[in-house]
Amino acid sequence: MSIFTVLSVVGTIGQTLVSIQQANILRASYEAQARQAELEAKIKRVEAKENANLALRRLNETISSNIARAAAGSVNPFTGSPSFLNQVSTLYGMTDFITSQESGILGEATSIAEASMLRDAGRTSQGLGYISALADSATNIFNVRQNLIPTTTQTGSKRRDQFGFDQEDRDMG
Repeated sequence: MSIFTVLSVVGTIGQTLVSIQQANILRASYEAQARQAELEAKIKRVEAKENANLALRRLNETISSNIARAAAGSVNPFTGSPSFLNQVSTLYGMTDFITSQESGILGEATSIAEASMLRDAGRTSQGLGYISALADSATNIFNVRQNLIPTTTQTGSKRRDQFGFDQEDRDMG
């Protein structure tokens, strides 16, 4: 066995190990992106809760202002036009509140789905990386093995080796 054959085998093993390590690193990268997406989901949930609370706070301010204005004008704030104005304000305020909550739920669900897809991509890329590394190794080892086996071809009356040299000429001495 020649030094080149040994180097080829060692190189194949090294290449396989590097390919497997790259597959592991790629999966770790996808996992980090998935964790980031989960953090974004939590952030979106908190932002939605804050926006919903802000909508309720504005609603309270609007209704309080309407009641104070009506009372300052010597009008009963709980009947007639002031009451109707408060009902309309409540409708708009609750619409903003529900919209904020739903936006948060959708944003959170989107981020969780993204995290799941990233994890799936990581597992898939790692598996494909392993398969690729093993396939490349098998191909390289097969090529090394083929180079170790002497091959001859018969052309006309002379036998030739894999490099095209006449075998009879070698046997002459």
